[in-house]
Amino acid sequence: MFIRNRFRTLMAAAVLALAPPVAVGCIFVHDDTSPRVVTGTVTIRWSVESSFDPGACGFHRADRMEIVVRDDLGRVVTQTNPPCSAFNTTLELPAGRYAASLTLLDAASNPVSTTLDTAPFDVLGGRGEMVDTDFPADSFFF
Repeated sequence: MFIRNRFRTLMAAAVLALAPPVAVGCIFVHDDTSPRVVTGTVTIRWSVESSFDPGACGFHRADRMEIVVRDDLGRVVTQTNPPCSAFNTTLELPAGRYAASLTLLDAASNPVSTTLDTAPFDVLGGRGEMVDTDFPADSFFF
């Protein structure tokens, strides 16, 4: 009798343990219908007085570049601050039309140059775009 009651108790526990997942009916659905964002890249390259010499950055006390990219509605899409001496940076962006503003900054984040605005450029899906700029001598504050 004891063994039969013990068996019934164990069977009841097993049924109750398995009942919630079965009763709830757990179903996992993988929805892969969300739209995929098509991206491309833009490489923004700059020079200082037509030079790619890191010493030109030091001469003008330019520690880094502030790059602000805006979409065709003027909304800021991304901002980055690569070292001046890198002379380029590559950004991945959704396909679309953009423009960028570039300003050289000192180590304290103060501008040492005027802001240069690029011409509008297009980023196409799966492709790269190159944008070149130069900071001429008269674009520096000192």
